[in-house]
Amino acid sequence: MTTWRIMIVDAHTMVRQGLRALLGGYPDLTVVGEAVDGASALARARQLQPDVILLDVQLPDGEGTETVAALHQQVPASRIIILTAATDDPDLVYRAIRAGALGFISKDGDIEELVKAIRAVGEGQAVLVPQSLTSLVAFITRAPSPTEEAPCLTERLSAREQEVLELVAQGCTNREIAERLVVSESTVRSHLHNILDKLQLSNRVQAATFALRQMQGERDGRGKPRRLPAPLPLRRMPDAEPMRPPATATRFAM
Repeated sequence: MTTWRIMIVDAHTMVRQGLRALLGGYPDLTVVGEAVDGASALARARQLQPDVILLDVQLPDGEGTETVAALHQQVPASRIIILTAATDDPDLVYRAIRAGALGFISKDGDIEELVKAIRAVGEGQAVLVPQSLTSLVAFITRAPSPTEEAPCLTERLSAREQEVLELVAQGCTNREIAERLVVSESTVRSHLHNILDKLQLSNRVQAATFALRQMQGERDGRGKPRRLPAPLPLRRMPDAEPMRPPATATRFAM
């Protein structure tokens, strides 16, 4: 029998204790450690090398997606499941997946759903609850065609706003953008607000999609397609398994 070593990252003691007690009832699951924030999660993960990390997206020392990115880079063998109540937020789902998470599970779900997700993610599969998948699919199907979008980003955005938008399209967090451009996070947030306002978009997922679609069609003065900088590394995702009824999480083979 395959066994999975699990680490729990959550700021709330009762949540960690509750998950440890519930998961302890399954012989193939062993909780090997806990952490309360991103910094301790990195330290503990490097020490313990867990198979699966359950991570609350709301951490006291920063965005959970930033911790995901750091864990994915520093402890690549550990697979990450995001625990959140905001499973219908396409912005959060997009950033979590870009950062390296393989699972996205609702805190409102039952323990059996979580156990199935742990086993699937441990085997290298990606797991999204139906709400998360639906929010992304709905956004994609509502996205305007290239002919309906503005013909040129440079007519609306400043040079610095274009730089911010390109980094958003790569899945960078505000902190990563600030480090790349050597500015403060508040400055990045201000640029992002202006970008959304000028392009009449609602969130950074829409902004990223807009940028990718526009820059695919734009050409520079030499007639060559304009390219974005190299994207952040992602796990390769082959064809998905057939969708299952919305009563359970949807799994994709990796």
